Amino acid sequence: MVEISVILVAHTRRKFIYKAIESLLAQTISMDYFEVIVVKNFLDNEIDDKIKASGFVNMLSNRNDLSGKLLEGFKKSTGHIITVLEDDDYYSPKRLGKILSIFKSRQLCFYHNGFHFVDKQGAITGESNQVLPITLKNNSRNTLQLVRRAIHYKAYHNLSSMAFDRCMFHSALQRFGGINSGIDVLLFLLSLSSGRPLYLDPEKLTYYRRHESASNSVEKSPASQDINIKKDEELLGTMEGILKEGVSELVRKQVNLMILERSMYMAIKSSTFDPPFQLSFSRIFSLWLDKIHYLETEFIAISVLYFLSRFNRRLSTRLFVLMAKHRPRNIT
Repeated sequence: MVEISVILVAHTRRKFIYKAIESLLAQTISMDYFEVIVVKNFLDNEIDDKIKASGFVNMLSNRNDLSGKLLEGFKKSTGHIITVLEDDDYYSPKRLGKILSIFKSRQLCFYHNGFHFVDKQGAITGESNQVLPITLKNNSRNTLQLVRRAIHYKAYHNLSSMAFDRCMFHSALQRFGGINSGIDVLLFLLSLSSGRPLYLDPEKLTYYRRHESASNSVEKSPASQDINIKKDEELLGTMEGILKEGVSELVRKQVNLMILERSMYMAIKSSTFDPPFQLSFSRIFSLWLDKIHYLETEFIAISVLYFLSRFNRRLSTRLFVLMAKHRPRNIT
């Protein structure tokens, strides 16, 4: 019986997908328990033959948005647990077995595991630094503290490290269509708003690739910075859209704080070339006054750097780079 549906999504890239497929074939649980739906926007005889030989469903999509591809893959799925694999990432052999075990024992809405950073050759360059498992339940006394910890550990980051209850996944994609950036953030926050349990697993079960063609790459040229700023703007648009939905007050508070932090990062990052991203002072002050009791040391530092960037861009940029170098590896 199929328990887990894996949606493997690929857009244009070809060189990494073989590793993603091999990691699925290497899973320690029987393939009777999971299915794989590959959704891509290109035809390639060798890749298509590999998908067919692996027993996976192969779908050709004309959608340019990631959310559209995921929804197409979902419509072909049958598992009550949905997980995603982006074509440039890959799984540890025991990932799907761990997901199945955790979901059965805890009746979860959302799951997130730790991950290794790898370069384009597959060499490990870092890892997420969560050291303890976290179970989030909205009715617990320390819910707010646990949510803040979850956000600190970037539980909303890396779609290939997430798994979802089928109904929640479908509902989120139907409510928010046509987006590429911030789907992982969206799914985490809507899961949190559902009131059902979430589980953060520190075990490193995903290999998260950083390279020049990935959305997570860090480029230094003005052109690539401009692209990253546009992606950040789309992410902000996704978070603004969440605020317009009927989400819980807990989620609303966290989204406001995340919007403020991301907006300031955009302002500082874009200050080295024109036109700089301009963040409304009224927006800053309104969010500060509303969320002052949630502020953390790093957030305060970002705020100071933002204001400094309005007067001395070169100094603020140098300080920003210095701070980024000394942050935990999973925060960058």
